[in-house]
Amino acid sequence: MHDNAGGRRAVRDLTVVPLTPGQVMVVACDSLGAIGDKPHDVYRTDPATCGHFALRVPLLEILAAGARPVLVVNTLSVEMEPTGRAIIAAMRELLTDVGLTDPEALTGSTEENVPVAQTGVGVTVIGLAHPDDLRPGEARPGDSAILLGLPLSAPEDKIYQGHPGQVSVAEVLATGRLTGVHDMLPVGSRGVAAELHDLAASAGLDVELNADTPVDLRRSGGPASCVLVAGPETLVASLKALRASLPVQVVGRFVERPQ
Repeated sequence: MHDNAGGRRAVRDLTVVPLTPGQVMVVACDSLGAIGDKPHDVYRTDPATCGHFALRVPLLEILAAGARPVLVVNTLSVEMEPTGRAIIAAMRELLTDVGLTDPEALTGSTEENVPVAQTGVGVTVIGLAHPDDLRPGEARPGDSAILLGLPLSAPEDKIYQGHPGQVSVAEVLATGRLTGVHDMLPVGSRGVAAELHDLAASAGLDVELNADTPVDLRRSGGPASCVLVAGPETLVASLKALRASLPVQVVGRFVERPQ
């Protein structure tokens, strides 16, 4: 965590800005490039899939931090018709999973001056929270490190909405409401182990990895296909109850740093 004179601070991949004594703004962003159905795209998929997964990553970061998303800004390096419209529609659909249905909660821009031959998408999600509700840095010694979902990433894996190995946005939202969840962190391209060490470091802790974990903890989580949860091992039963097919496993334990 890094503070500056204005009170803004970086918390892992988030920026936290104090607004009032009882409210902070939390900002997350992500980008996507060369993924789509345009001539120069490297990984081929449809625009709706681009929109869904471009928003998914920063949206999960906001939810995992304990904030409530209130505004999404998309910066689309594509034309509105037809690509931009399909991307925006997918984003609006995903926002309904978190109850954000106000049309004005999604804004942005498109490229209308230059013909675009390769897809580019940027997304910023802004959330609000009470300072006491922020989770980053709240893991405790003895907490289990629980992985929801599997690390999945294109092009090694076929990524699509509703993949059974992927934790859904609704499931992450439900997880955040469970008693005993001390911290959460979506897994990105650096892999489970790297994100797990960041989660521990933000709480001033170390983590002991389980040697018999069947998942490759170095594999990329791509578009946040899985999420780490810090809390008592008793959470596992509640997490498995979210969906019978949701992969849930303890991958480590948080411990005090050696003096």
